[in-house]
Amino acid sequence: MKKFIILAVFVLAAAIGLHAQTDTLALSYTTPDYADPFLKNLCELQNVSQLGVTVSGKSLNGRKLIYRCHRVLNGSPSIVVETPKATTVKSDSIRLILGARPIDSDSVFIALEGPVLFKSGIAVATDRCILMETYPAHPVSVNDTIPIMAYTTGIPQRMNLGGKTMEVTYYCGLRDACVHPLEWYEKYGIKDFIYYDVIFLP
Repeated sequence: MKKFIILAVFVLAAAIGLHAQTDTLALSYTTPDYADPFLKNLCELQNVSQLGVTVSGKSLNGRKLIYRCHRVLNGSPSIVVETPKATTVKSDSIRLILGARPIDSDSVFIALEGPVLFKSGIAVATDRCILMETYPAHPVSVNDTIPIMAYTTGIPQRMNLGGKTMEVTYYCGLRDACVHPLEWYEKYGIKDFIYYDVIFLP
């Protein structure tokens, strides 16, 4: 009987540990709500845009994570920068705010504010680029590498407007497609963009 109880305790502990590792994480996005009109006008005058994301889940507390910034040029990805050391999550959620300001037509200054702070100038085409949500196609957990945000254009399309064929950019179609950024070039022909992801360490 004693051996059975000990075995049951081990099985229960393993089940709890497995549940904690596979707990589904939620991503929610918000745009800044400026309480100060002057600050809002200042950001607009400097062409600064911001987007926030909150990652939440019961399995986050105490986990270590790193952030990575990927630059994709001509459809070919490369890691631009990642945090030099892991950051420990101290609650069941983390909030990150990404700010972007185009420097010129082929470079942008980006700041990622959260448990750590990234500031970097990145060479990438900025025409028609915006900060965009990267909704996952499937439920994600701490076992996944999770894209959290992108600086990108939308899906290029041609439309007939008033008898003239014009090129337009379909942002909502890209955001709502829930497609991983690494598939954007193959599926939509989007060649140049930046995206951020997070990795939770064992």
